[in-house]
This record gives sequence, C-alpha cells and structure tokens, in this order.
Amino acid sequence: CLYCATEMRPKQFLGRILPLHVSVPAKNFRSHQFSAEDLAELQGMSDEVKAMPLHLLDIASPTIHEIKRAVRLSGCQVLFVDYLGRCSTSKEVTRMREIEKFVVELKNECVKSGILCFLAVQLNRRTDFDKEPPKLADLSDSSAVEKEADAVIFLWRNPKVKYESVRMPV
Repeated sequence: CLYCATEMRPKQFLGRILPLHVSVPAKNFRSHQFSAEDLAELQGMSDEVKAMPLHLLDIASPTIHEIKRAVRLSGCQVLFVDYLGRCSTSKEVTRMREIEKFVVELKNECVKSGILCFLAVQLNRRTDFDKEPPKLADLSDSSAVEKEADAVIFLWRNPKVKYESVRMPV
C-alpha cells in the first residue's frame, strides 16, 4: 500500500493509525503526553510498524511523475492519494485541464501497474450548505474524475441525523 498524504507528515500519519493498534488513547498522541506504560507499549510496536506493508510518500504536493515513481519503487497493489487538490499539476490553460491531465495520467499508471487507486477529491463549497447528498456534478474543478473513475464514493453526513446518538464503528 502506498499512501500519498499531502496534508500530513509521516509522524502525524502514524499518530493517526497507531491508536488503532494499541491501547494508548488517541488524545495522548495528539497532546504528545505519554505515560511510562504508553511508551513501553509503543516501543513494542516498533517492529510491527516496520513490518506493515505500508509506504508513505513524504511530499507535500507530489507531481504525477513523483507518484508514478513511488508506485514503481514500492511495488504497491493499492494507492491512496489524499488529496487531488494538493497535488502539483502541469501548467495548462485552465485548472480544469490541469486536473484532467493529472487524473488521466494517474489512471493510466494504475491500469499499467495493475493497482487499485483511491483518490480523495474535494467537493464544491455549495455542498456545505445543502441538505441533500452530493452528486457527481459536485466534484470540484473537473469532470475528469467522474470520467476516469470506475466508482465514486461520497462521504456525507445527513444533517437530519443526530450523530452523537449513533455509535460509529472504528
């Protein structure tokens, strides 16, 4: 698995996934305040973390060429790009064309390499005020994502549901 976290450094990313694997509370990771027991447990996780089939691309705004290189070097079967808006694109006449070119190249690389790709994309701001689920037309900047994707999944919270009363699984 290759994860391109454009908004987090590897240390921050590990601070998000480690609480899922240990009994150390997530708030301790956020505050950087660990008890002796916490540190002992984390030390024991060191080998497990190194053995995880996870590669992190530590580039804040990767280009398509940097992502393609990382895919080849990592030998990954799954690629996560978080998120499209932070990736560096080649200069084109319009932002829409820049994104289209990036997405087409990304799709071509994934097909060529035989890997699965999850690409996070921001929605238009209008969706912040809608009470309706997002639609494909709400994807920011480009219809290229819609055209190139095999599937599009939206994360959406229904404003009519009180989520504090619903227990979300980890």
